[in-house]
Amino acid sequence: MYARRWFLILALLAAAGSPGAAADLELRGTVVDVYGDPIPRVAVEAAPKGGDLEDVATTDHKGRFDVPIGDRQTAFRLVLSRTGYRTLKRTLRPEELAGARGKLKQSFTLQYQKKRMEEVDDLDLGPRVRRKFSRAATDQYNKGFRIQQAGDPKTARRYFEEALRLEPELPEANAALASIYLEEDRFQDALTAAGIVLREQPKDPQALRIRYDALLALGEDAEAEKALAQIQQSDSGMGTAILVHNDAVRAFRARDFDQATRILAEVLEIAPEYAPAWDVLAKTRAMAGDHREAAEAARKVQELSPGNIDAVAIEHDSLVHLGEFAAAAPLLDRLREMDPGDLTAKRLHAAGLRALDGGKAELARRRFEESLVIDPEARAVYNALATVCLTLEDPQAALEASEKALVLDPSDAHAGKLAAKARAALSQGGNASH
Repeated sequence: MYARRWFLILALLAAAGSPGAAADLELRGTVVDVYGDPIPRVAVEAAPKGGDLEDVATTDHKGRFDVPIGDRQTAFRLVLSRTGYRTLKRTLRPEELAGARGKLKQSFTLQYQKKRMEEVDDLDLGPRVRRKFSRAATDQYNKGFRIQQAGDPKTARRYFEEALRLEPELPEANAALASIYLEEDRFQDALTAAGIVLREQPKDPQALRIRYDALLALGEDAEAEKALAQIQQSDSGMGTAILVHNDAVRAFRARDFDQATRILAEVLEIAPEYAPAWDVLAKTRAMAGDHREAAEAARKVQELSPGNIDAVAIEHDSLVHLGEFAAAAPLLDRLREMDPGDLTAKRLHAAGLRALDGGKAELARRRFEESLVIDPEARAVYNALATVCLTLEDPQAALEASEKALVLDPSDAHAGKLAAKARAALSQGGNASH
């Protein structure tokens, strides 16, 4: 975010009427949710009143950000946003700024976006269990449910686990955790949680499927066969679908993608909402190079299993292969939030290069900066950022980026040339993009 911070500082100094003065006040903000938990990766936009908003910061894993403030006599605007939360707009008045010294500490709370809520009250499981669960436990479950609906299953897990600490038999919390644990490849934990659900609800279809999938992943084939038999007894259609699905998985692993696709069509005719079949179909069609069908199957997986990161990645990559970059962009933003790892950083870098080739320099810059937030050691991305900053006539940002590349590799000749161009432009007060 170096370049955008530079733009903001220039704007602040201009507003203050003191071009040579440094900002003497810094806003140190913390962003939390309604339960007081920090929210990472919140985009922070800011500007003096009357100026254009600029992206100036992103909150860290503790929900913190720092923004320089120049003129204390001018109101200061902030906009905080992240997917799944309501955007917060805030104005710091001159009287709030006047008395601050050095650092002004502020806390901001983001509300969750309203979604369909399936909350529980005092749970009563009927005549077999003649007691109600505690309000404290159901409150923790409801908090977790809201957060899960907002698209943050990792944070939701903490609330579900706290609900179970208070009430170990709470079925809704066990059911939610079984699904989350399975997505996280915590197969033994998923098996335990599903087992607790099945003690009270022996024919629960989701718990039965999770139990089967977990046993299979753990290599307990004999127990998995018994679990499959239970599924067949409770739902013969689903049991048949799983048996046929296993044949499709074997064909997929043998790289017989056409055979796997034919088998999966049979599975989905029997059980059209069976998420694992859609998941394998998406992967099969992607491997076969049928990107349109892969994208459609991956979209269906996300409907049935919203936390499936692989499905988001498959749909994104398929749309990129199809050249549908605008449709892929929001999926890339979701990956940036859900899975900020090396592959996402590379996807952001590639998206920036495509934008740069297409003449969209501002978009390219944003994607390079987002990539560097995830992987601050990516020398090639610093060089790409320096290049686009020169194109945008921002030699100071170009110099900062190229110098970062040189810190990582002092022998990088390309970074050296970019740094020299940036210094020349700064000395001339102009642009060295050509």
